Amino acid sequence: MAKLSIPAKNCYRMVILGSSKVGKTAIVSRFLTGRFEEQYTPTIEDFHRKFYSIRGEVYQLDILDTSGNHPFP
Repeated sequence: MAKLSIPAKNCYRMVILGSSKVGKTAIVSRFLTGRFEEQYTPTIEDFHRKFYSIRGEVYQLDILDTSGNHPFP
């Protein structure tokens, strides 16, 4: 695949935070693939990158799906 040159203004990052077993990975999977996985598989940490073409411009979305095992405020 050829490397895309995407302007910084079109690059977005998202971090998914929350407690364990609340559906963070299920939501990300549904968003990226349109499918829902009913079987629970613990996530350590996953990184996803997706490209979108909207009105002739290419956008990059980076998603970091966290485990939920780490305490957060």
